[in-house]
Amino acid sequence: MILVAVATRALVLTQAADSVYFANPVLDEQTNLATAQMWASGEGPERPLFKAPLYPWIVGQTLRVAPDEGAAITSVIVLQHIAGIIGAWIVWRIGWTLGGVFAGLFAGIAFAGAGALIFFEQSLLDASLSMTLLLGAIGLLVTGQGPIAPWRVLLTGLLLGAAIIMRPTCALPALVIMIWCLWPDGPKWRGLFASAIRTSLIAVPIAALIAIVAWGNGWQTPIATYGGPNLWLANNPSADGHSTRVPQIHGVPRMGEDYIERYALREAAARLGRDEVSRVEADRFWRGEALRFWQETPGKALLALGKRAVLFWQGPEIKNNRSLPFVGQQIPVLGWMMRLVSWLWLAPLGVVGLLLALHFHRPDRGRGVALVLITLIAIFAAGVPFPVNSRYRLLALPCLCLGSGLGVSALLSMAREKSWSGFTVAIGWFIGLVFVLHFDWSGQEPPGSWRDWWQLGNLAAERGDWDLAESSFEEALAQNPGHLESHVNLARIWIGQGKTTQALERLGVVLGLAPDYPVAWYLRGEALKISGDLPAAEEALRHALSLDPGHTSSARALMSLLFNAGRLSEAREIAERLAAQGSRDWEVWLALAWTREDAEGAREALDRAEELHPTLTAEQIPPPLRSRD
Repeated sequence: MILVAVATRALVLTQAADSVYFANPVLDEQTNLATAQMWASGEGPERPLFKAPLYPWIVGQTLRVAPDEGAAITSVIVLQHIAGIIGAWIVWRIGWTLGGVFAGLFAGIAFAGAGALIFFEQSLLDASLSMTLLLGAIGLLVTGQGPIAPWRVLLTGLLLGAAIIMRPTCALPALVIMIWCLWPDGPKWRGLFASAIRTSLIAVPIAALIAIVAWGNGWQTPIATYGGPNLWLANNPSADGHSTRVPQIHGVPRMGEDYIERYALREAAARLGRDEVSRVEADRFWRGEALRFWQETPGKALLALGKRAVLFWQGPEIKNNRSLPFVGQQIPVLGWMMRLVSWLWLAPLGVVGLLLALHFHRPDRGRGVALVLITLIAIFAAGVPFPVNSRYRLLALPCLCLGSGLGVSALLSMAREKSWSGFTVAIGWFIGLVFVLHFDWSGQEPPGSWRDWWQLGNLAAERGDWDLAESSFEEALAQNPGHLESHVNLARIWIGQGKTTQALERLGVVLGLAPDYPVAWYLRGEALKISGDLPAAEEALRHALSLDPGHTSSARALMSLLFNAGRLSEAREIAERLAAQGSRDWEVWLALAWTREDAEGAREALDRAEELHPTLTAEQIPPPLRSRD
């Protein structure tokens, strides 16, 4: 099975190696990579944590030991695929134990194929590792012979604890697994005592890991403060059931975890009539807002919950990160793989298969089948209160693959035994579920929509493929002429290419649609600066900062403009403000090194600049600074 999993991933990755989707894996750079960089620097992220720590901590450790960021990301990609290969072996082993050789092979191959697709849709280790940790815990409990050994129980607790501090929604499946362990497997009193000890041994490492994270958070929150804002995103009057889109910030819709945190803090403070609130206070506030939505409009809340309950099973059509069907159109081998291991048949077959296996199980394997089924139910129950997200749903993938293997094995057994009534009922259930899931409940655009082309343009721009980026943004705008970010990204490309006239014309279109869009004013300032109109550039950058005082790109650009104009005191004022905000831009610290009046402060700033940019040379210093070297 390990060879099958390796071969499957090798086939997919070699065929997709030249794609921008392979060169730009989803990493949530706005949150997880930034947090990982803080771990790597030794500073640690701001506490209490906004997101669960294990995933960015692992990425941070690779950043710490790798020679550069590219090598670190490559290492994380390798770890992701190792986790997926191990997961395929565990699925095969559990399937073989519960349903025989055929069930194990079918489940393992299904998981090997579906798992290879995660790279193109998800955040590297996030989905792969949390899924493998949960799967490993189940495997330890069901694949042993006789009573479960104490070392298996302790290791199960350690794996479950790690899964929880990587993805807190694993807490409910972990609780269900602990309850399952209370099921006595011996004489009444002796069996009850053994099961209580077993459950306690699982709870110890889970509690220890959560306590370590809570201690690191100053005991302000057990793991992270993302739960409240995320709960509200799914339980508010304008929620669409699946998107992590937040309401408009500065007049422009934004997506991404950093925007969610900014919105959660800023909007909570505004609604409470305060200048600012802490993360813990914002978490508490948004949980209360979600509860109020249920109290005031229970009918609408129930309808939204029902929609999410169906969307949970609909697979990669949910575009939280990438539209996997669109990626499959760009990379043919992925399209074929998606058809072979489609959620359209995998989800219904997995559910029907687990029910069949529970009915037709071998006498000594009923408990194991029940554990897989109740874990699947717990994953579903933990995910549906929140926006339907591929990462939540992918936790169910191993259970569905196991159910598929067990189900096909049970159907073949019924056919051999000529139990046609049961066979017909099972096939009817399967076809009915396929029909329900095939219906488009999401209300999203089909593959090839403007959103897909916009995202492809972003990825191409990150890779430096400017022709593909430009054509993709133009295609997005052909379908959605009012999409501001496609306009802005085109202007950004043209500024980088020195086509300032085209960029300024495009930015004029943007500002006609959204006059208070700070990013457009910032880019206008950059374009004017390149074209030599410095007074107009300064005016544009100052206007961007008046619209969004926290827009650091505008602040850095204005600092550079003032510095090069010899207005050192004004430049120093901006640099001091950016430094106080924890800027990791070496140019900010370099500017402080040459503008601070006290020698000690200047020396500290220069040391910080060299720490952030070890290859600092005279050529990299702006001319006004070089003249004072």
